[in-house]
Amino acid sequence: MLKLLAAPLLAAGLAGWFAIGSGHLGGAGVEAALKQQMNGTTAGVVTRSVQCTGKKAAFRCVLTSTRGTTLRARIHVLDGEWRADWAPLQG
Repeated sequence: MLKLLAAPLLAAGLAGWFAIGSGHLGGAGVEAALKQQMNGTTAGVVTRSVQCTGKKAAFRCVLTSTRGTTLRARIHVLDGEWRADWAPLQG
């Protein structure tokens, strides 16, 4: 009986934690999200590192591939979600 009462409370607590945490996507979160998206395809690991600067809602990021080429992006964060504006490749 106690388990039946505790389950909804635990679920509500976890949902609240995710809802509050999702609105605060900082630089480290943006870097991790970009790297996960780039490496999460059938192509395998293509991005070695992601480095972002900026704060709150606007970040400038440089992605480095496993071959050493770089790609620049501007990342806009709103309500815990992000959107990337990719710069043209150079070189």
